[in-house]
Amino acid sequence: MKRGFLNRPKANKSTSTSVGQNPTESGPRTRELSKNPCVVQCDYNLPIAPSYLYVPQGKNTTVVIDGHASLIDIAKWDVRNTILPPIEQPAFEIKPVEGKGLGMVATRRISAGELLVNERPVYTERKRHPTPIDYTESNGFFFLGALDRLSETSKSAIYALKNSYGPDKHQLFGILRTNVQEHTITEANGQSDSSEVFVSIFPLISRANHACTPNSNYYFSVETFAGELHAVKDIEIGEEITVQYVDPLDARSTRRELLKKAFFFDCECGTCSLTDWAASDARRSRIAQVTRDLETNPAAPSPTLPEVKEAVELATQERLIGQRAILLFLGGTKLIYLGEKRQSMEWLKRAKNEFLIFEGQHSATYKGLLKYVTI
Repeated sequence: MKRGFLNRPKANKSTSTSVGQNPTESGPRTRELSKNPCVVQCDYNLPIAPSYLYVPQGKNTTVVIDGHASLIDIAKWDVRNTILPPIEQPAFEIKPVEGKGLGMVATRRISAGELLVNERPVYTERKRHPTPIDYTESNGFFFLGALDRLSETSKSAIYALKNSYGPDKHQLFGILRTNVQEHTITEANGQSDSSEVFVSIFPLISRANHACTPNSNYYFSVETFAGELHAVKDIEIGEEITVQYVDPLDARSTRRELLKKAFFFDCECGTCSLTDWAASDARRSRIAQVTRDLETNPAAPSPTLPEVKEAVELATQERLIGQRAILLFLGGTKLIYLGEKRQSMEWLKRAKNEFLIFEGQHSATYKGLLKYVTI
């Protein structure tokens, strides 16, 4: 078995390549290419630059940014016209959190596995694309053009988010780069297609602050084209709901450096503030090494099954629920190569149950395990 989306989180910033000629105008050079679907060219002087698609038709609550041909295909997806089911029991409020600005705070006891947020993005952009050379970070032309035909409700949701950048960057550049979440938008062979990477802004999910041992997990459902936030452990009333912005298996110094560089804050989460943080680093480093070895070749002699079991226990000690699910999946795969089918099914069943908690029922890995696990 192969799990197709094991990429761990990185500091989320989209990457564009500046092309074209020197600035000759004082604003975005947009041009409407079609009314239905509503597609607007980013720069009529640069055909290779991306375009903006506004969906659903007539409501314009989401802007999708990609090449023109791709957008025409995306516009045909019926999923964008469906209504997402509401969360029956709202579990949090957005309120000030000491030292962090606004954040999500639980208003009732939350059980592990609960779906806390289910929402469509208001802004979705291919992570890497060319942009006109005079569409800079300081003038914000690219982003102003993107939001021009977006609904007022969606615009307001974006402008309400935090901007961690200084006055030398345009407000929209700062907001969008501070709050994006990474995801894919297609699946290949039942797994998320990691060659199709986008970044998105969500009205609620983008409010979640970081912790190096988070109590919730962000997952993008390709099936429903929606961002989901799942509680990965029980959360008490008044507790902040957090997600991870960087790879939690990195060393403390690396995590803090990345967070400072990308989001301009010094992480003082519970894990980074541990007196014995070096022991936590050692455990996480061992988890990372075993995971890498299993991903590279689960049939190899190393790591041994006892070493995999040890890594699962270390993930439990570190309260890294998602990493434990991945190790159970990879360990179950290794057991298949060892000819231990019954024990493999036990591990994979545990992995299936943990992926349901970690990523929810739309998880590509969970759905794959649901078909495979027979006990």
